[in-house]
Amino acid sequence: MRTAAGDNPNFGFYMQQFLEYFAVIAFVAVYFLTKDVFLATAVLLVAITAQVAFYKLTKRPLSNELKVTFWVSLILGGMTLVLRDETFIQWKPSIVSWAIALGLIGAQLFAKVSLLKKMMGAAMTLEDGVWAKLTYGWAIGFALSGQPVMMTLSVNLNKIARLRNSRDGGRPSVTDAARQAIAEGAMGITVHPRPDQRHIRPDDVYDLAQLLADEYPNIEYNIEGNPFAGPTDQGYPGFQQLVEATKPHQVTLVPDSDDQLTSDHGWDLSQPQPTLEEQIRTYGAMGCRVSLFMDPTPDHMAVARSLGAHRIEFYTGPYAETFWAQGAAGAQTQACFDEFCTAAKAATEAGLGINAGHDLDQENLPLFATLPGLQEVSIGHAIMCEALQAGYGPTIKRYVEILTP
Repeated sequence: MRTAAGDNPNFGFYMQQFLEYFAVIAFVAVYFLTKDVFLATAVLLVAITAQVAFYKLTKRPLSNELKVTFWVSLILGGMTLVLRDETFIQWKPSIVSWAIALGLIGAQLFAKVSLLKKMMGAAMTLEDGVWAKLTYGWAIGFALSGQPVMMTLSVNLNKIARLRNSRDGGRPSVTDAARQAIAEGAMGITVHPRPDQRHIRPDDVYDLAQLLADEYPNIEYNIEGNPFAGPTDQGYPGFQQLVEATKPHQVTLVPDSDDQLTSDHGWDLSQPQPTLEEQIRTYGAMGCRVSLFMDPTPDHMAVARSLGAHRIEFYTGPYAETFWAQGAAGAQTQACFDEFCTAAKAATEAGLGINAGHDLDQENLPLFATLPGLQEVSIGHAIMCEALQAGYGPTIKRYVEILTP
């Protein structure tokens, strides 16, 4: 039996591959552990610079792959840290893919040079015609992979559950509603399990988690609620217990009381929030992205990030009410939207992602969808209202169209 690394003929190859992609591995590891793209990018830049310096000092040859990785990381990573702009971060993969596609095609058409051959020619021998076909194939692949970034529509299923709860039985089915929403293009499912179980029940939370894990692993699961809501005698296990049992992709923490009709304000971070910070740390340790339900108060954005939040969800109720009263062109509507834009800028500068929700509908969403850095909207009540006229599936499809560039 071979036990020593030196006796393994593949050891040298694996070590070489590890050294080649060390910086990228470091980036992925840090981002996985912290969900902080700016910290991960800083680690990437330090690691790739140290990697190139090590190769230079030890007089090792730099591979073409490492050279490309270094310059791409230096340029785009540097821009990420300087701009700290979520929109740029969202579009960066598309920009890189399209740039690679243009480079491959341009070099092949105008310089008659296969960049693939230059990078991989030492590892395989092919005819020039084959290299040209591979180059065009790769270029098409990169061009298609650089699809435009679209904001995520997360469909809130609370109203489906409330309708079901109005009678005995299981109709309409919450899981069937989730399937239909996903079939129409929704990329997220949201639930807000309250202690009084007025709509979403604990079993719904578990059933949806199982459905998404088994059938739709790429669909985001977002659980909203008050992090301090504990167990009740009526069967509610407590918010933390629900999150711990299901490990959703995202947890949105909302400062609502048990007797509130609906969420109607964000967290007040003007005073220290040590218990909230502890809750954020707890959910982050579970591997969940943590979002705080917030009013558009610019000064609170950096505080939210300092508490450990990864995103904020703007409470958009005031914007919707102003829009309905004044219209899209109304001065008050524009002033209200400008407040959200100012807060969004502060959130982006703090390193936060941006979600939004509450009373957004097909009428007021097109304007709000232009909010800088907006990544996700959660909509439920309006979908059900509009579905009474147009149907559930077509309504969701229309929202997806609004959010698609």
